[in-house]
Amino acid sequence: MFVSFNEIDSMTRKAFRGAGYHWGEAEDAG
Repeated sequence: MFVSFNEIDSMTRKAFRGAGYHWGEAEDAG
C-alpha cells in the first residue's frame, strides 16, 4: 500500500477526532 504522508496525517487526525481527542492532546499522549 503506497500512501502519501499527507494522506496518513489526514487519516490520523480524523481517527483521533473521531475518538474524541484534540490533536494537541493526541501528540502529548505520544
